[in-house]
Amino acid sequence: MTTRRLLFCGLLITAFAAGVRRSPASGWAAVPIGLIGAGVFVMDPMQGHPPGSPEGVALTGSRHHTAHDLASLPVFFGLPVACVAVAIRLKGWWRLYSAVTAVATLVLFPVYGQAFTDDAANAGLLQRVLIVTGWTRLTLLAVHLIRREDTADQAGPFSDLIRRRRPERA
Repeated sequence: MTTRRLLFCGLLITAFAAGVRRSPASGWAAVPIGLIGAGVFVMDPMQGHPPGSPEGVALTGSRHHTAHDLASLPVFFGLPVACVAVAIRLKGWWRLYSAVTAVATLVLFPVYGQAFTDDAANAGLLQRVLIVTGWTRLTLLAVHLIRREDTADQAGPFSDLIRRRRPERA
């Protein structure tokens, strides 16, 4: 189930990145690549997940587990890079929110990683806070851009980010 979610999310973010100009330069391209990679390479059963798996963290992991971990790096570093790249072109609330999200995800990622390695009781909570922080920002930006799509000329700092629709021919 997790594999399908990661692959689906990766494809959705790919579609989002395709709709935003300069996506590779803004860091968005790294996020779906990492998600798809993390979906292809599954983690080893551990810490009671999936149910029935041994408790605790394995001392050595399989190649698939290592590949999953490595594939996750572009996600958790790509999100803050994308936030900063877009924040530079924004003003007011969006600039502040993007900067705070970038800092929060950069701080939470190693904190979560250490909690996971230590098999801390709050590792799952930290992981979800990290994911919700980054994905909320991504979702709000997408909604904002969708609302502005029909008025790209009035989109202010987003006008160069929005692909304009071609008029339909009769």
